[in-house]
This record gives sequence, C-alpha cells and structure tokens, in this order.
Amino acid sequence: MHAARSGAIRRLQLDDLDIGNRRLVIDGRVRPMDELTLHVAREWLDHRRRRWPDTTNLHLLINKFTALGTGPVSALSLTTPLRGQAATLEQLHVDRQLEEALAPWPRPPPPRRGLRTRREDREALRGLGKVTAGERC
Repeated sequence: MHAARSGAIRRLQLDDLDIGNRRLVIDGRVRPMDELTLHVAREWLDHRRRRWPDTTNLHLLINKFTALGTGPVSALSLTTPLRGQAATLEQLHVDRQLEEALAPWPRPPPPRRGLRTRREDREALRGLGKVTAGERC
C-alpha cells in the first residue's frame, strides 16, 4: 500500500506504527493508514503479543528467531512467502509508487535534510524585525 521497499519494511519499529492516529512512518516519512493497513496492523500486533509476549525486540516484524534478539527479520523471511506468487515485493513497490504519483490528492514536499523549511525561514525572519522591551531602553 505504501510503496515501501523490503529493507524499509524490515526496519520498521513498533514506534513507527501509530494506530490511534492511523499513521505509519516509513523511512522517516509519515503516511496515513488506509483501512486495510490498519486492519492488518491490528491483527499482526495481536498475533505478535500472543506469540511472543516477553520479547524485547522493538522491530514491528519479528519471527521465532528474531523474537529472541533485537535485530530485524531477514530479507528471505519477507521474500520467501511471495515465491511463486504473481507479484514480488519489488513489483508491488513499483506499482504503489506509480499509483501514488498519479493520485489526485496533494502531497507535502519531501523533507529537506539539513535545511530549514520555508515556514521556519519566515518565522526566523519575523523574529529579526521585533524589538524587545530590553532593546528599547
């Protein structure tokens, strides 16, 4: 649904999933969760809690091997279930990217790393013209 690459899916942490606000953070980008993703996330969290109640692994996706540690699941554990299927994770990724690019809703611009946003620039400039009470004296 969210055009995520398998590596990004493997790196997802529990904190990246915000069920209450229906948001998912994938590689630093906040995405709204649709009904299907929300349903699957809730089902997975219930299964995860029942199957590995004492795990300290903070990754969202775990299995019987990673539940004992703190690392992500392997790439094979994501791709193996799709073997023999009509679509691979990479094909799904490309399909989702195309659909997102063609979507009619406005999307926020990508974050500018190391640079302030235009809003931050405007707020900083507004502060330059203000005179404080201490400066008037």
